[in-house]
Amino acid sequence: MNLPYFLSRKLQFGGTIINARLMQRIAIGTIILSVLVMQLSFAVMHGFRNEVTSIVKNFNADIVVQRLSFNSTLENLPIENFPEITQQIATEEQVARSFALITKPGIINTGKEIEGVVLRGIDENYDSTYFKRFIIAGNFIQFKRESTTKDIIISSYFANRLMLKLGDRLPVYFMQDTIRVKQFVVCGIYETGMEDLDMKFALCDMHHLQKVNYWTATNASSILVETKVNTDHSALKEQLQNKLGTAYAAFTLEEIYPQLFDWLSLVDINAIIISVLMLMVSCISMITVLLIVILNQTQTIGTLKALGLSNGKTIQLFWYKAARIVVKGVVLGNLFFFILAYLQTHFHLLELSKKDYYVSTVPISINGSEVLIINLATITLCMLCMLLPVQIVSRISTVKALRFN
Repeated sequence: MNLPYFLSRKLQFGGTIINARLMQRIAIGTIILSVLVMQLSFAVMHGFRNEVTSIVKNFNADIVVQRLSFNSTLENLPIENFPEITQQIATEEQVARSFALITKPGIINTGKEIEGVVLRGIDENYDSTYFKRFIIAGNFIQFKRESTTKDIIISSYFANRLMLKLGDRLPVYFMQDTIRVKQFVVCGIYETGMEDLDMKFALCDMHHLQKVNYWTATNASSILVETKVNTDHSALKEQLQNKLGTAYAAFTLEEIYPQLFDWLSLVDINAIIISVLMLMVSCISMITVLLIVILNQTQTIGTLKALGLSNGKTIQLFWYKAARIVVKGVVLGNLFFFILAYLQTHFHLLELSKKDYYVSTVPISINGSEVLIINLATITLCMLCMLLPVQIVSRISTVKALRFN
């Protein structure tokens, strides 16, 4: 039988000047709070990263390929044979799919209001599965084989500002050598929550923009590349760059939206700082409570030594006692974390301003490996911090301990 472990279970916390039982509860509560805050910090961090990245990814793609140009406007040099370029891109194993896109700035003039807009021309190959999550009214563009559809999807920003609704006609003017106008019909209204997207873009049939630009049916501004899961986007970008040659340039989402991903990096740093602080609080709390327990059990320690229990065995006794407190706190902390994560995911208890945070509720994304790492790190560091206070046991004199009042 493991005597120190047995005695650690039987050792009761009594109360002298300081209530050791109360201190034990405070220590458990501190560890519960620390684990809960750490788990929530990383879950919210991943939630924000996944949600925000999902918005920009679903509106664009993991990688964007364009003709190399030093033009600083929203219009790019045409990719003259995008079906052939798309086939070359598809030969890469990590590419899931790719499709063409045309961007063209224009002016919406309803007769009462004027607003600048950037049209994103797409065709039937565009993957609308993910974009449909942003549509709050109407439907996605219905492409026609025989003719070019006049459907256009505008953002809620344009709909509110220009007082537009589904089915309204929408004239868009293009400033070129001569002013050209295209008539569209509002078929859907979307909202991503990101002002950089909602205040700028509208979706339409790319054939309209090909005609406006005097392009052929095989010309496009960009090719959007969707990748498979766990793809290294930077490495794939370099592979595509080498395959397509110097006439083309490839960009990852991080390069297209640097400020957005810098903000996400700050969220990551905040989660790490919070976790370090919580670990420090847990360690200090455990050191404090163990010191109080040892001082509170001085006579017990003296009695055990008098009965022949060695210093090493006595230290193990309090080590096991500390371990029980730490493990109990970690288990309860995880239990509360999973309960709160479930409630937030299904009932959205905590709401946010979509204008400021891009999402309407606090997002939660649980990473199983990180949950395990946080638990192991908490237990390991707290137990390592116990090395100092338990050494006091070996310095307690048996004679003086039995005289202790």
